[in-house]
Amino acid sequence: MKVERVTRPLVADIEDGYVTPEGARKHYGAARPWIELCVEEAAVTISTRYVLIASMDVTPEAEPLFNEVYDTEHVPNLLQVPGVRSVTRMRGEPARFAMAGAVRELPAPSPIYTAIYEIDDPQVLQSPQWAEAVERGRWPSEVRPHTSNRQHLLFKVQ
Repeated sequence: MKVERVTRPLVADIEDGYVTPEGARKHYGAARPWIELCVEEAAVTISTRYVLIASMDVTPEAEPLFNEVYDTEHVPNLLQVPGVRSVTRMRGEPARFAMAGAVRELPAPSPIYTAIYEIDDPQVLQSPQWAEAVERGRWPSEVRPHTSNRQHLLFKVQ
């Protein structure tokens, strides 16, 4: 599984809603540009009381644009919203696992893409800052039309 976890950059490292190249190098290392931030085979530690799980499918021809905009625009925009602490992106994969004496097939999940947003409180999702951030950039006009099977779930961490 490939997991991408991105935490809030410093405000000084953001220009016009995007993390500056200097900010990306400072926070994530010169050899790790923003779009390639990832931790292979990583465990995710949740540090907030609430998480929003956003899942969706995307048309195959739009996947490169989807991933580019999600990484370089959508996530940085949402990380500027007060109360959004981190975003972890995942892409589902099929697997095989042993259970009850047999190896079973586990199909790729549907929807295939999932993002976990660590948030301080459910009110964050109703804030004017959230409403503005989700409509900023190319996401609403160029990416959202290519998504389907969208699911949004809120969980309180126990």
